[in-house]
Amino acid sequence: MKKAKVITKERNWLESEPWKGETAYVIGGGPSLRQFDWRRLHKENTIGCNDAYKLGRKVAKICIFGDYTWFKKHHDRLIHFGGIIVTSACALAPGNTDAAPWVHYYNRIPNGLHRDGLGWNGNTGATAINLALLLGAETIYLLGFDMGRIGGKSNWHDEIIHPNAVLPGSYQIFKDREPMMVSGLKKFPGQTVININDKDTMPGIKRIGFTDWVKNG
Repeated sequence: MKKAKVITKERNWLESEPWKGETAYVIGGGPSLRQFDWRRLHKENTIGCNDAYKLGRKVAKICIFGDYTWFKKHHDRLIHFGGIIVTSACALAPGNTDAAPWVHYYNRIPNGLHRDGLGWNGNTGATAINLALLLGAETIYLLGFDMGRIGGKSNWHDEIIHPNAVLPGSYQIFKDREPMMVSGLKKFPGQTVININDKDTMPGIKRIGFTDWVKNG
């Protein structure tokens, strides 16, 4: 099996606020993205959650995940992604037997948003928001943060790690922790998070509908 390694300049890049003053997009997993034109993101700063790495580096410049079970399933494909990969999965912390040298690890903090780690808040999407803030993005747009099923589908892709991974109750966990994430935005003055969605799926987060986003973009 081909081995990958962490390039030092990538670590330095991640810690230098490379997106300071710029716009970034976080690609969530929601089914509202099933018909999304991914070419819109080719020239953008992007963080792709979980399976978004399969869209390629033109779409997902950074891949982030927080679930070790997901990592084990995708390991053999993820290692060939070629882009920057970030996690807060504790099993992959440096020094652990399962740590992967080609995955950048950040300390996981249970809730909120932080400057010395990544807030988990029960889902990878919130962790990705925290990473985008640490990278210095001034405006962070969220895609696929649907917090529920659409047409019976829980994701824009069909590769679910386990049938019980996205039960209706899972979304309530996300919603219950969201106020702590919203409160954490106070630690990042001058930076804004905007949910691109036709429904108000994240109370407390600014929202713009898909049509208005396309029109203004």
